[in-house]
Amino acid sequence: GLAMQAANTEASDPNFRCLPYGLVRAAVNPLPIEIRAEGADLRIVYEEWNQSRLVYMDGRAFPSDLAPTRLGYSVGRYDGDALVIETKGLEAGLYYDFQSGGGHSAGASFVERYVIADDPRRLELDMTITDPTTLLEPHVIHKTWLATPEIALVEDRCGDVPGKFPEESQ
Repeated sequence: GLAMQAANTEASDPNFRCLPYGLVRAAVNPLPIEIRAEGADLRIVYEEWNQSRLVYMDGRAFPSDLAPTRLGYSVGRYDGDALVIETKGLEAGLYYDFQSGGGHSAGASFVERYVIADDPRRLELDMTITDPTTLLEPHVIHKTWLATPEIALVEDRCGDVPGKFPEESQ
């Protein structure tokens, strides 16, 4: 775990190579997000990098043959007024270098708890990261967004081709 964290430098940071990064950095980014119903499930759309992920809300278990992806596999449920999402199956890598000091292994798990608060109206997130490879204890990150219903997400891009990432334009 220490070697993995030490290897994460600006040179290995996907942001400096014009590549989208993983779940935690997407979730705590200051740009707007949108959470919308998609049938019985939810879709979380992140303005940064135009990434989105599906959150299965039907009570399913995680697949036993989970292949790691950038945003992982997410299952959610409601706990009173809170939306609770558990995510596994993330590619190993950076999550939020300035808060975490490194990265996470492919065995990490992530629990997000979203709550809507009033006065002023806002969405609050507590994300707990558990990773026995890189963390001695769970790491908690807090993020708050002010409600901006009049704001539409815009296309975020990097590189010379609108809507394309550099590796897609070749």
